[in-house]
Formats: sequence, C-alpha cells, structure tokens
Amino acid sequence: EENRLRDAGLEPAAEAKKWLPLPAAPDADADSSAIKRRADSNAIKRRPAMPSVDVETPAPLKDRIGEQKWLLVLRVVKQGVYTMLAKERQEDIKTIRYLTNMGSAKSRRELTVLTLEQMLPDEIESFKTTVKRVVDNLAVQRDERDAELHAKVSEIKQFIDAEGY
Repeated sequence: EENRLRDAGLEPAAEAKKWLPLPAAPDADADSSAIKRRADSNAIKRRPAMPSVDVETPAPLKDRIGEQKWLLVLRVVKQGVYTMLAKERQEDIKTIRYLTNMGSAKSRRELTVLTLEQMLPDEIESFKTTVKRVVDNLAVQRDERDAELHAKVSEIKQFIDAEGY
C-alpha cells in the first residue's frame, strides 16, 4: 500500500515513534482516598495508547489491524457509492415531480419526451428504473393522493415505453 501511495506521488503517514501514555482507569471498588494515596506516591499505572515501531506486534493482531484498515476503506468507498447513487436517484425523483405537476396528459408526454432526449443512455436507464420503482411502490394506494400519483407516474412509464426508450 505504501508503494502504491508513493507511486501516486503521495507520502504515507509515518507511524508513532513511542507510546503515548494514558492513566489507567481506577478500580470500581476502590475509594477516593486510595486513589489519592496512589497518585501521591506516583504509583498510577500507565498503559500505552498507541503502539510504537519498537514494540513487536503478534502476527494475528497485525492481520486483524490490517483487516480493520481495509474494512474502513471499504466502508468509505461504500458510503461514497451510495451517496452518488442517492444523488442520481434524487435527480430522477425531481424530474418525476416536474412531470407529474403538469396539468394535462399531453403536456406530460411532451415534457417526458423532451427530458428523455436530453439524457444520456445511462441516465435514461436509471430514470426508467426509478419510474418503475415509483409505480411499483404506489401500486398499493394509501389515500387519494397516492392513487393520483400512481396514475400519473404509470402514464409517464407508458410514454417512455411508447417512445421506445
């Protein structure tokens, strides 16, 4: 990984050269006077917070640390992909909203055709998928508004199919 970063013109972050000490947590059953006595006598135990290069890490632990790093990288990639997909879907929903707000079926058809003509083939496929999902989700209406939306979005889906997209 470090070689890949260097090849890309980036310098990998260096590891810590020594442990950063943290105070040990006090025992739950110890009273405050015992804690004060230990503090006064400089007997507070310290534990390391970060490993140093000098400390030998067992192989199984190294593997787990490596796995955790990759899991974090995969999580970041997953979040980025989902964000991109959500952005595309939001644009499709906005377009569907514009189309359904048109007053007549003729104006919905014309605007649908004009919208599809301006889209790239990948965008058209994404838009068709989103329209199909909206139609399927509104198939079971909860109220009059759902029935109206289902009819309009179904109409848009028919326009898309009729135009051969």
